[in-house]
Amino acid sequence: ECARLREEALCALQAALEAPRDDSFGENLRMALEAASDARNLKDSAEARAAAEKALDEWQRLEQQRGDAKMALALALRIGEVEALQLALDEAQQAGLISGRGESQLVQEAQTMLQEAHQREQQNAQAAEDLQRAIESRDLGSLECAVALCLERHLPLHGADALLEKLRGEEIRREEATRKLQQAMSTEDLGAIRSASSAALDAGVHSSLVEEAEACAEALQVAMKRREKASVELHLAIHSKDVQRLQAAITQARNVGVDGDTIDEANAELEEMVLAQRRCEEARGSLAAAAKARTLAPLRAALEDSEGVLLRSSMEVQEALRVLAELEEEARLVEEENARQAVERELRLAVEQQDWDAIVASRDQAKALGFQEDDSLLRLADSALDVLRDAHEIGEAERIVAKMTAKIENLTGRTKELVGPTHKKERNAIGKLITQCRNNEDYLSAARFLKNPEAERKRRRERARELEKKMSEERAARQIRQQEASAELRVAIGKRDNDAVRALLVEDILESADTEVAEAFLVEQEAKRVAVEKDAALCEFSFAGMDRRAFFQASIAMVELLTDHYSMQEGSDFKLKVVKASNSVLVGFRSAEMASNVRTTAVSIAASLDPARPAAVLAAAEAREPGYFSEEVEDALDGFRQDVETMLRKTPQPDAKAALQRLSSVGSHASSASGKGLSRSTLGQQGRATTDSSSYSDSRRDDEVMAAPQQLRHASTVGGACSSTSAAWSAYPDRGSGSGLSSSGGGAGGAD
Repeated sequence: ECARLREEALCALQAALEAPRDDSFGENLRMALEAASDARNLKDSAEARAAAEKALDEWQRLEQQRGDAKMALALALRIGEVEALQLALDEAQQAGLISGRGESQLVQEAQTMLQEAHQREQQNAQAAEDLQRAIESRDLGSLECAVALCLERHLPLHGADALLEKLRGEEIRREEATRKLQQAMSTEDLGAIRSASSAALDAGVHSSLVEEAEACAEALQVAMKRREKASVELHLAIHSKDVQRLQAAITQARNVGVDGDTIDEANAELEEMVLAQRRCEEARGSLAAAAKARTLAPLRAALEDSEGVLLRSSMEVQEALRVLAELEEEARLVEEENARQAVERELRLAVEQQDWDAIVASRDQAKALGFQEDDSLLRLADSALDVLRDAHEIGEAERIVAKMTAKIENLTGRTKELVGPTHKKERNAIGKLITQCRNNEDYLSAARFLKNPEAERKRRRERARELEKKMSEERAARQIRQQEASAELRVAIGKRDNDAVRALLVEDILESADTEVAEAFLVEQEAKRVAVEKDAALCEFSFAGMDRRAFFQASIAMVELLTDHYSMQEGSDFKLKVVKASNSVLVGFRSAEMASNVRTTAVSIAASLDPARPAAVLAAAEAREPGYFSEEVEDALDGFRQDVETMLRKTPQPDAKAALQRLSSVGSHASSASGKGLSRSTLGQQGRATTDSSSYSDSRRDDEVMAAPQQLRHASTVGGACSSTSAAWSAYPDRGSGSGLSSSGGGAGGAD
C-alpha cells in the first residue's frame, strides 16, 4: 500500500510538472513535491523532484516578474502617459501576461488606454498640422476652427491666438471698408469713392468690388468733367455778356445735369443781361444828349448813371469823359482866376492894414496859386514884410518871453504852495518842468533877440545853414545805406533769413522796388510757415533707393520701433500710410512735439539696434519734416489728414505721454543750444539797424510844457530813445528794445 501511494505521489508530481503554468501552477507543484517526499527511493524519483524544484523556482521567478509587470501596468494606467504604458506592456509581454489565449483585465485596460493615447497623439498632431496650415494660409475660418480645437485639446497655440485677433481685426476692417465703399458708391461723391476705394484696397477687400468702385469712379469723373465743362462754359457765357451764348450754355448745362441752383442763377443772370442791354441803350442816349448840350451837372449825372452799365472803355463813355474834362478844365480856369483875384484883393488889403499874419497867409496862398516870385503882387508883399519885420520880430519875441515868464512864475508860485515832505516828488517834478521852460529853445532865442537882434538873426541864419548842410549829408549817407541795404536784402533772401528782411523793412531804408520784393518774400515765407504748421504733426520717412522687398518691411519696422521704444499704440498715438510711389512711410502723430521728437531720434535709435531686428531697417531712412515732403507724399496728404483727425478723437496712451516727456527733456537741451546761436545772430542783425538813426530837436508846444503834475513822471521820455524803442517793440514784439530805427524820433539803439 505504501509503495502504491508513493507511486501515485510520483505520478501526481509528474502531472503537476506537466500542467499548464497558470496562476495555480506553483501551488499545485509545491503540494505535489510535499506529497512525493516519501517516494525518494523510487526509480526516477530524484530526477522528477529535481525537475519539479527547478520548474518551481522558474515559476516563482516568473511570478515575481508578473507581479512587477502588474504594478508597472497599474502605475502606467494612473499616469496615463504613452511612453509609460508602452514600457509597462513590454514588461508584461516579457513576464508572460500577454498571450494569444487572452490577457488579464489590467493588460486589456492598458492596451485600450495606449490605443486611445495613440489616437489622441494622432489627433493632436493633426490639430497642430491644421493650425500650422491655417497660420500659413491666414484663413480666418480655418484658423478659428484650428484654435478652438487646440484649446479644447490643451495644445500650444504658438502665437495663433494673436494672429487670430489680428485677422479678426482685419476682417472687421475689411467689412467696414466694404460697407463704406458700397455706401460711397451709392453716392456721387468722387472723393469719397476714391478714398473708400483706397482704404478698401489697403484693407484687403476683394478686388472685384474695388474694380467696380474704380469703374464707378471713372464714370463719375467723366460725368463730372462734362458738368465741369458745362459749368465753365456757363460761367464764361455769363461774363461774356452774350445773350445767345448764355442761352446755349444754359441748355447744355441742363442736358448734362448741372445742379439746378447754378442753372437758376444763370437764368437770373440772363434776365439781368436783357435788362442791362436796355439800360445800356438808355445810358448811351443820356450821355449823347448831355455831351451835346455841354452842361457840366447833367453830364456828370449821366456818367454816374452809366457806371456799372457801360464799360469805361466804350466809345460813348470816352467821348463823355472828354467833354467832361474840357468842361471841368474850363471851370477850373474860371475858379483859379477868381481865386487869384480874391487873393490879390486880400493881400492888398492886408498890406494897407499892415497885418503881418494876413500878409504871410495871403502870400503863401498866392504862391500856391502860381504867382511867380518876381510878380508885382509878391514883391509888394515882401516889401511890406520888410517894413514890418523888425516890429513883428520884436513883438513875437516879447510875446514868447512874456508867456514863458508867466508860466515860470505860475509854476514857481505852485511850488511855494507845496510845502512839506508829502509834496516832495511833485515839487521836484515841477522844478524839472521849470528848468525845461527856462531851457526852451524858442524862449532862449526870443530873449537873446530882445538883447541883440542882429546877433540873434545872424545866429539863426548860421543854424539854418548848418541844418541844411546836415540834411544834405544825411541824404548822401542814406543813398549809400540804400545801396548797402539792397545788397543785404539779396543776401538775406538767399539765406531765407526772415528776421534780416524784416529788420531792413523796419529800418525804412529800402527803395520802393526793394521794399516790394522784401514784402513779397515775407508773404511767401508766411504762406510756407502756415502750410508747415498745418502738417507739423506729420513726418515722412523716405527709403529712396531701397528695393521693394526690403521696403515691404518698413511699415512693420516703424510700428515695432514706435511701439517698443516710444510706448505708442497704432491707431491712438500714431497713424501710418505707405506711399509706394516714393518708397516712403508717412506717419501722423497726436502732436507736433511728438512728431518733432520722433523725427530727431528715430533714426539714431534704429542705428543702435541689433541689425537682425526688423526695426533696424529704419537706420537707412531719411526723416523729413513738412515743407520738404516728396511730391508723391504731398499728393497723398489730403486723405491722410482725415485719418489723423479721426485718430485725434481717441484717448492717448499714458505710456506714450511719459515717453514723450522723456524725449522732450532731451530735445529741450538741443533746442536751447540752437536757440542761443539764433539769439546771437538776431542781435547781430539788430545791431546793424542801429547805425542810421537820425536825431532831432524836441520842440514841444508851449501848452505841452504845462502838463498836469501826475503826468510829469513821463518827462524823462523827451528825446529820441523812447520813440525808437517803442517803434522797435511794435515791429519786433519778441525782441529787446535796442533796435534804433531810422524814423521820425528815432534815437540811438539799445536805449531800454
